[in-house]
Amino acid sequence: MKKHLFYSISLLLSINYCVSQTLGWNSVGPNDFNQATCGTTERSNSDMVLSPSGVPYIAFNDWVNNQRLSVRRYNGTTWEYVGTPGLTAGYFYTPRLAFDNSATPYVVFSDANNSSKLTVLKFNGTAWVTVGAAGFSNSNCTQPAITIDNNNNIYVGYRDVNLGKMSCQKFNGTSWSYVGAAGFSNNADNNTFIEIDANNNIYFKYGSTIAKHNGTAWSNLPTVNTSCYYMSMTIDNLGQPYVAFDSTTTGSTSLVRCLYYNGTNWVNSGTGTLLSKPLSPNAYSYTKIHFGKDNKPYVGFGENIGSGLSKPHLYVNNGTGWSAIQTSTV
Repeated sequence: MKKHLFYSISLLLSINYCVSQTLGWNSVGPNDFNQATCGTTERSNSDMVLSPSGVPYIAFNDWVNNQRLSVRRYNGTTWEYVGTPGLTAGYFYTPRLAFDNSATPYVVFSDANNSSKLTVLKFNGTAWVTVGAAGFSNSNCTQPAITIDNNNNIYVGYRDVNLGKMSCQKFNGTSWSYVGAAGFSNNADNNTFIEIDANNNIYFKYGSTIAKHNGTAWSNLPTVNTSCYYMSMTIDNLGQPYVAFDSTTTGSTSLVRCLYYNGTNWVNSGTGTLLSKPLSPNAYSYTKIHFGKDNKPYVGFGENIGSGLSKPHLYVNNGTGWSAIQTSTV
C-alpha cells in the first residue's frame, strides 16, 4: 500500500532525538527522554512510516530492552510502545514497517534467533504475532523490504546471502511462496525498496537496479544511474515509478536528481535536478522520495556540512518545478 509522506527530518536522521528548533523544524513530541528512541538506536537499524491515518510509527533497536526490536507510535502528545517492547528473542537487523488496508502494522526483519532468516510480525490490536513461520526464508538474508497490496497480500523482497542474489516472497494468508524463482536476479545489492502499482505489478529496487514482476516473470527496467550512492523509489497514482538519488557529473559536481519511468525511458521530473554544488566530501546522501496526499512528489535528503552537522533538505515538485520547503542544521 502507498505510504503517505512522512516527516522528512525523521527520514534523514532516523529519529535523532535532538532536532533543531530553528527554521521551522520542531521535535515530534516532548524534546526529552520520551523521544521516539531516547537517542539509543542505530540509524541503520530503524525504520519509520506513517499509518494510513497519519500516525508516525517507528521500529527500532531498543537498547533499554536488551537491544531487542520495539515499535513505538506518536499519539499526539507522547511516544508510546505498540504492544510489548522487546519483541524479538534475540538480536535482529534492518526492520521495515508497512500497513495493510485495515491499518494493521507489520514489521519484517532479519532474525538472529533464526539463523538471520526473515521473520514477519503483525500487531493484532493486542499483541505482535508471527505471520506464517518465523525464519521463513530458506537462508540468512539481509536488506528486507516489505509492501502490502490492496488485497492484503504481503510481499517481502530481500538479499539472499547463500544464493548471492535477490529473492521475493508473497504471503497469501496461509504460507509464504516465491514470486518467480528464488534468486531471480543476476546479482545482489543493498538499499532495497519494494512497491506495487494499481495493476499489481511489483517493482523491486536494489542498488541501482529496478526489477518488475508483471504477474508472470521478472524483467529489469532500463538502468537509471550506476554512479549514485543511495537511490530510493516510489510509485505515483498512475503507476509510474519515480526515483531520487545523489549523483556526480564527471568529476565536478554533486547532484540530487529525480526521474520517473514513462514506460520506455527514464525522464526528468521537472528539471530533474533539485540541487547541485561543486564536488567535495560534503556530498548529499540518504535521498528519499514519497508522494504526499496532494499526489506531489517530495524528496528529502541530507547534506554533510562538516563538524558533525547535517543539513536536511526537503523539496517538492508542484507541477512546474522543484522548490525547497525547508532546510535546517541538525
